Amino acid sequence: TKSVIGATRIKSVGKNLLDLSKIVSKSKVNPVYNATYSLVENGFTFNAIQAYTGVAFPVKLGKNKNVHIKYQGNCRVLIKPLNPNDYYNPLDTFYSTSNNNFNFTTIDYDMYWIIFDSAANTGEFTIKNPMISYENLPYEPYTESIQYIIAKDKDNKIVNLKSLPNGVRDEVRDGKLIKRVS
Repeated sequence: TKSVIGATRIKSVGKNLLDLSKIVSKSKVNPVYNATYSLVENGFTFNAIQAYTGVAFPVKLGKNKNVHIKYQGNCRVLIKPLNPNDYYNPLDTFYSTSNNNFNFTTIDYDMYWIIFDSAANTGEFTIKNPMISYENLPYEPYTESIQYIIAKDKDNKIVNLKSLPNGVRDEVRDGKLIKRVS
């Protein structure tokens, strides 16, 4: 994370929540099943030399959200909450399907592992146009942008705003600094 003195970082993500650059072998979240993989235009491939081999993506979906996943290809999708105490040791699978166009509702976690695997099959699997979103939308690639907003007081001086995870934060209102975090 980049830090800029006196600036607040704002990250904006497009409609597709699946960042293909975050791909890892399923072996990262289950050491038994290793897969080789590569990114291709608007998708990825993985080679399953044994059954139940695949790839995984960490995705922030939020709590109790209706989510839609669709893609072109044949494989199984497993959804596991990301363990907040151990990144690569997910909690139990709470949703699994071989459908390539489906909806589900998240449970009481923000982060999830979305796992594409070969189920009982072996061979090369190609997944094209994978899309994870809050509605059934046409495919669009993952996009994100980051902006830094600089706060200034009434004397046009840059102020350093701070915040806490519980939502308490400093702010500038009508040119006056309201300091809540020291």
